[in-house]
Amino acid sequence: MKSTSIDEKVYAFLHNRYTASKDYQEGQNRIFNISFNEYCKIWKRSLYQLARLKERILMNDAWEFMASDDGYVLTWKDKAAFKAGIINAETMEIKTRKKSKRVCHMQPGETHRPESIEKIRKARTGTMQSPSVRQAIGRALKGQPKSAEHKAKMKAAALARHARRREQTQNPIETESDFPFNGKSSVNQLTALSQIPIQ
Repeated sequence: MKSTSIDEKVYAFLHNRYTASKDYQEGQNRIFNISFNEYCKIWKRSLYQLARLKERILMNDAWEFMASDDGYVLTWKDKAAFKAGIINAETMEIKTRKKSKRVCHMQPGETHRPESIEKIRKARTGTMQSPSVRQAIGRALKGQPKSAEHKAKMKAAALARHARRREQTQNPIETESDFPFNGKSSVNQLTALSQIPIQ
């Protein structure tokens, strides 16, 4: 039986990567306007990356390599292309995963989209930061001026907190001292014992 050539292996591997990229981008509600032939041409423009991929396929560790930060992904050429969100053969190129993250990460002065803010809110609701993280946040915010709106929110939160504490103080829940057999109330213990029927 004729063995599969390295070029055929690369072709099959790239086809799988193309499908994964298409599924990912469409899962992000983006229009993926690149054919497989165009995808292959983008790889051919990156001869060094293509040569490294062939080498990894020969070493049988291509998938592990591609999953690492040094692995290659289809990503935007620059921040402007990323913001536009247009995916075609002119706006995309092959980069390492590490470089792709730098292109896609937020820059100073940028803000999250409303849908991103909602995802972050849902993910963090109910979570508690560790003491070291809280201290780091405190150090970062120390000395930062607060807006009037921010101060008003802090005041409202503090008032609500104090109101809850006052309510808990005025309506304390039952404690162990309210129940017999706790070793503190002999009257309760004797009363309970007198009610036990003798056989």
